Amino acid sequence: MTTQPRFTRGTLFIIIVSLVLLVWRAALFLYTPAPLGDAIWYLGQTYAYLSGHWLSVPFSFGYLQPYLLPYLYGILSMPFFAVFGASNLSLLAWNLLLLILIGGLVLRLCQRFQLQSIPLKLLLVMVFITSIYLYGPRPEVLNLVFLLIILSLFIDGGERPTSARLIIAGGLVAVMGLVQPVGGVFGVLLIVIYGGWQRLPVRFFAITLGAVAVTVAVLYAPVIAVDPQQWFADFFVRHGMGDTRSAFDPLLYVKYSLLNPFIWVPFGAMLVMLVQQGRARRAGIEIGLVVGLVVILTLFSRSYYFPYLTVYMVWRILANGLPRLPLLIAVPVLLVMPFFSHYWVTVQTLDSPDYGQQVRAAQAAVAGYFEDEGASIIWVDATTALQAIESPRARFYFTYYRRMAQVGITLAPGDVMLFTNENVAKASLINLDTPFEDLELREIVPPSARGLRALGESGTENEAVGLWELRRK
Repeated sequence: MTTQPRFTRGTLFIIIVSLVLLVWRAALFLYTPAPLGDAIWYLGQTYAYLSGHWLSVPFSFGYLQPYLLPYLYGILSMPFFAVFGASNLSLLAWNLLLLILIGGLVLRLCQRFQLQSIPLKLLLVMVFITSIYLYGPRPEVLNLVFLLIILSLFIDGGERPTSARLIIAGGLVAVMGLVQPVGGVFGVLLIVIYGGWQRLPVRFFAITLGAVAVTVAVLYAPVIAVDPQQWFADFFVRHGMGDTRSAFDPLLYVKYSLLNPFIWVPFGAMLVMLVQQGRARRAGIEIGLVVGLVVILTLFSRSYYFPYLTVYMVWRILANGLPRLPLLIAVPVLLVMPFFSHYWVTVQTLDSPDYGQQVRAAQAAVAGYFEDEGASIIWVDATTALQAIESPRARFYFTYYRRMAQVGITLAPGDVMLFTNENVAKASLINLDTPFEDLELREIVPPSARGLRALGESGTENEAVGLWELRRK
C-alpha cells in the first residue's frame, strides 16, 4: 500500500471547511455556554484527582465511598485542565482538540488507503464534526481518538503487524475500557473483526487480547482490590437500579441515525459497488457485521455509544476501496450534514437571543457564591458547574440523584442549591430529605423570555433559563 503526498490543495480545502465548522460551533457555544451534564459528571474525576482525592470524587460522585469506577478519563484529561483551568473556554478547547485529532486521524486513514476523492474524504471527516453526539464532550469522544489510533496501528502494520504494534493496540483498548467501559468492549470487538477480515493467525489474537487483559489487570485490579464487593455493587448494580429505560431498545439506533444518518450514504454506495463487482456475498457479510454491532451496542441502552460504529463503518468504506461518490449525491449531502449541529442551533440562538445572555448571567452569579471561604455546601447544575467545580464546597445536582445515591440530600443550615431551571428546582423535592416547610425558593437571575425553539413544532425544546436559590428558611 503506497501513500499519497501528505499535503495537497484538496487536503487544505478539507482542513479549511472543517475549521470553519469548528469555529462556527465554538461561537455558538460561547454565546450559550451550557455544558452537557455527562461532561460535567466525568470532569468531577479530573478535579478530584487535581485536588488529591484518589479514591473519592466529591463533586459528582460523592455518594460513592470509595470511588472504584473506571478512572482514566480523569487521569488523561487532568494535564489539560491543570494548565487551562475550569471554564467554558477550557471545556470548549478540550472538545475542539479531540475533534481536530479525530479529523486528522480520519484523513490519515484516507491517505493510507489512497482515497483520492475530495468530496468523499470531506464527508468522512464531517460525519464526526457534524455529530451532535460529539459535542459536550462525553468520554466517547476521547475514546474515538484511541479507536482510530488502534486502526492505524493495525493497518500500518501490513499483513503481519509486529508484536510491538499489537501490544500497544491491546493496551489502548484497555485504556478505552478504563475511560468508559463500552469503549473497551467495542475495542475488543474491533480486534476480533479485524483479525477475521485479515485472516490473521492465532498469534494476532493472543498478543492483542493478552495485552488488553494484562493492562486492565495492572491498571484496574488494584482499585477493585480496595473493596471487591463494593466495586461489584457500584459497577454492575447501582447504576441500573430504578432505571426506567429499556435494556434493549431497537429505536436507539433509529434515534442516532435520524440525527446523524450521513455515514450510510457512502456505506450504501460501497455495498452497491460490491454487488456490481460480483461480490454480493461480501456485501452481505458487511451488512451482517454492522447489524450485529448495532445489536451489541443497543444492549447498553444509550444512543451515544453509536459513534464507535461510525469509526468501524469508515474503515470498511476505505478498506473496500470505494473510490468516490457522484457529485450530484455528495454535494447535497455535504450541504445538509451540519443541519442539527450548526444550522438549527444557529436558528435557536437567533430566535432566543436572551437565552444565552441569561445563561452567562446565571454563571456569573454562581461564581459569586464561591468568593468567600465559607463551610456551607453549594449544589449546582450542569449549566453552572464549571464556575463551581474547583471548589471543595461544590456538589453536582442531577435529577435522578436519589436513585443513584440510594439516599436523599439533607440541606444543613447555610447550604444552598442553585438551579438554572425553575421547574427543576421545584421538582428537586423528590431528591431532598429536608422537609418542604423548612425550605424557601427565590429568584436570583430573572429568566429568559422563553426557552430554545424545538424543531418541527411551535413550542420550545426546554424552558426559560435563569437562576433560582433553594435553601433552609
